[in-house]
Amino acid sequence: MRRFTVLLAACLLAAGACSKSASPDAAPTSPAPSATPTPSASASLGAVFYEDRFADKTKGWPEQETGAAAYVLHDDYAIKQYTVTAKSPGTSVAPHPAFRGITREQLTSYAVDATLQTTLHLSSADWFGVTCRDLGGKRYSFELGYDTARTGTMPWLIAKHDASGVHVLAQGSTASGGSAFRVGATCTGGTGGPAHLTMTLNDTQVGGADDADAPLPQGYAGVYLYTKVGTSTINVLDFAVRAAG
Repeated sequence: MRRFTVLLAACLLAAGACSKSASPDAAPTSPAPSATPTPSASASLGAVFYEDRFADKTKGWPEQETGAAAYVLHDDYAIKQYTVTAKSPGTSVAPHPAFRGITREQLTSYAVDATLQTTLHLSSADWFGVTCRDLGGKRYSFELGYDTARTGTMPWLIAKHDASGVHVLAQGSTASGGSAFRVGATCTGGTGGPAHLTMTLNDTQVGGADDADAPLPQGYAGVYLYTKVGTSTINVLDFAVRAAG
């Protein structure tokens, strides 16, 4: 725990250095949950302590292009947006802002939500969403599958990413339509007990899970994109993080 705390403090003091390394990782290898889904009780929400509508480039989101991914902040568009592209087949990317001036206590129990716009470069085999407690290659992800066939139903899942792989903690399906989705996640607990995880879509809870197996205690919030075949893109239209109890 001491090592974790020192690393998180170093990331926060580095003015965004840790936000520049959104390394790809493997997607879940099995659709079967690795833990019994346990709907968590809704947490009480506090004040927003981070918010971005991408009107400027001062928030420390990574902007770069590699062989695996591309991140571009379009502050000159009529509708400001942050575009995330995953280019390497079978991998995921999880960029997050620098959270300058935010304390590690604030990045312990919180709720994150983002309006995510799908594009023509997104297939039904891809997954997109938000993350919490992202640090040192470990994170929780809250993901949606895009309904390209317009059936009115979208799959969702909550997963844990750690050194041993990607583990699906809960999954299901929900009714939805359109091309822009407000995806939210709440992460509480995890110190001296299980982490409590809930996922929302358009401000309605769709699922939850409790993680009692070495739960992740702290870390950044961000967005998530998995590509099955490569060159998949989403646009982030807004992003906010608030305290949760």
